[in-house]
Amino acid sequence: MTAPWYRRTHRWGQTNLTEVEPLRYDREQWREHWRQTAVQGLIINAGGIVAFYPSAFPLQHRAQGVADRDLLSEVVSDARDLGLSVIARMDSNRADERFYREHPDWFCVDASGEPIRAGGKYISCINSAYYDEYLPDVFREIVERVSPDGFADNSWAGLHRSEICHCDNCVHSFRTASGFSIPTAHDSADVGYRAWIEWNYARRLEVWRSNNVVTKASGGEDCLWIGMIGGDMGYNRERFVDVRAIARETPLVLLDHQRRVVREGFAQNAEVGLRVATVLGPDGRYAESMPMYQLGGPVFRLAAMPEAEARLWMTEGIAGGILPWWHHIGSKHDDRRQYTTAAPVFQWHAQHDELLVQRTPVASVGVVWSRINNDLGGGSGYRDTVAAAYRGAWQALVRDRIPFVPVHADDIGSIPAGVRTLIVPELVVMTDEQVEALRAFADGGGSIVASGEVGAFDGAGVRRPVGVLEDVLGVRFTGDQLGGTSPADDDIETYERHTYLRLEGEPVTRWEPLRRLGDTDVIGFGGRITGVEVIDGGRVPLTFVPSFPIYPPETSWMREPDSDRPALVVRDAVGGRGRVAYFAADIDRCWGRDELPDHGDLFAAVVAWADGGRTPVRVVGRGHVNVVPWQTGSGLVVHLGNVTATSRHAGRESDLIPSGALSLEVDAALVEGVTTATALVGHWTVNVSPVGGVVRVGVPPISDHEVIVFSAATE
Repeated sequence: MTAPWYRRTHRWGQTNLTEVEPLRYDREQWREHWRQTAVQGLIINAGGIVAFYPSAFPLQHRAQGVADRDLLSEVVSDARDLGLSVIARMDSNRADERFYREHPDWFCVDASGEPIRAGGKYISCINSAYYDEYLPDVFREIVERVSPDGFADNSWAGLHRSEICHCDNCVHSFRTASGFSIPTAHDSADVGYRAWIEWNYARRLEVWRSNNVVTKASGGEDCLWIGMIGGDMGYNRERFVDVRAIARETPLVLLDHQRRVVREGFAQNAEVGLRVATVLGPDGRYAESMPMYQLGGPVFRLAAMPEAEARLWMTEGIAGGILPWWHHIGSKHDDRRQYTTAAPVFQWHAQHDELLVQRTPVASVGVVWSRINNDLGGGSGYRDTVAAAYRGAWQALVRDRIPFVPVHADDIGSIPAGVRTLIVPELVVMTDEQVEALRAFADGGGSIVASGEVGAFDGAGVRRPVGVLEDVLGVRFTGDQLGGTSPADDDIETYERHTYLRLEGEPVTRWEPLRRLGDTDVIGFGGRITGVEVIDGGRVPLTFVPSFPIYPPETSWMREPDSDRPALVVRDAVGGRGRVAYFAADIDRCWGRDELPDHGDLFAAVVAWADGGRTPVRVVGRGHVNVVPWQTGSGLVVHLGNVTATSRHAGRESDLIPSGALSLEVDAALVEGVTTATALVGHWTVNVSPVGGVVRVGVPPISDHEVIVFSAATE
């Protein structure tokens, strides 16, 4: 039986058509590009803001030349000739003034009743008949005309969280659903505002479901409607997109994740893929729009992205299980360099795609995240608080080459096999179910590395009267905090971030993870301390040193060289539970913000201690290498991403900097029966056998990436 299109289409292409394309689109040029890049599916502009066919709906603005050329039908016909899958791309978020004047009740308005606009267009209200009646009719028309396999929409999720729609549709719908009036301000302490957040999430999920009812009824059971979602958690937060809930509605996820995020670099794309993989499951597929034009800082839609940058972004995404999808703006370009970048990567992917799908991530460490914590845990400063803690945690693992999987807090009770340590970075908002799942994980022998006031707020964002996980963490929260989370540099006169952490004991005899820091008794800190008291016999290997003047230099001496305020509390395995490390000092956030090597070294060393000091896959050698292992039906696949970069702007790179020679070591239990290791990029194969419980492979220097496949010899 043939698999449905969304399971067999592993490489995508998109020429994002502009309004002038009917006047200039060269069919043969793009047919040839599809062949060169080995794509199996296309995402083709259909309707919404601009229609690329002669629609019967007069309010759909038609692209120039559509009266003489049905470009949508032409491109779909060319795709079908080559056996390609087709997704009709919509944009339902905005419309022009002519449309607004005809149906003002379908568009968002502010508190004063004025229409909300962006980019010269009027923003449609997700609670209006525009979504419930008009767009479904457009879907049906497109199905009748070109029979696409499915639909996509990159701006389907309505108004950005930063603005509040006060149209009659929203006012009546929200009051009916919640009993509250539409909030007038963003205040997460307000119960009505929190209800508004949940109502918005519910509406997006309702739209996803109802659109699928329409497209399946008109186009067949496999005619999916797939609204694109963001890879960045902040992007989804601002658009009320619950990725875990949506993953339960679709077998295919389309990621609109293109912009480089400051301080995250290329490895973020692998993290995005792993995060989607863990909520979608091994049977799911997820592709990402990978632009061939310049991003990161200034955006130049028509200029080619440096090849090195594009390759690093694509290969890191593939390492995370993402299916590649090249993306161009417009069909004609003066900068033709962008046409040559995708082909080598896509051709390589085509040669090996059976090893790049239907697989399960391998790791002993999980990093916990959740939608409600992102919504309510950080308030308006979300990116500098809970998001920064999560980012700092996984980035410290990447730097130390510790494979990990993101774990949604709702899935703690069903974590991937092999995960024995959970990092809980400032998960301050937790449902009762999440609290009990984390407790059960600890009771079952799992180790925990945590920071912040874990579980201080319930699932509705209300502070609990008592700590719910204090006995698990070995601390009692006192309710006070020192320091801040600001990413800005302090004024030299205020010296608020001029704080330190003091290491317990002598360098050669102190607690083992601290020995990694070398011959020092203190390290710089500059972060926030959560007040705790130690319970259940925990050890305090780090304490807080309060701030003192920076300037003038003559005054810069420690007024209080030590304090009794714990910065780190650790406890060895007791009573059937695993090891526990609680960071009262927000080292995870500090590392993600400042990239001070001591912070990254400290955090990774503590995680390694909690995990027993032995991850299942290990790499030694020079360079910044992201290690991402996967288990497949036939063996183990290990992606080695060379994310060494020289650019001062994260995510920007014009050259590939080769790593040094690497040594890859894998626990023998992971590769039982394996006899060979094959490099899919370097094209070499070596025989392997376990020695001392491990299998070792030498890997020559890598340029952008290498993929090592461990398999058994075949007759």
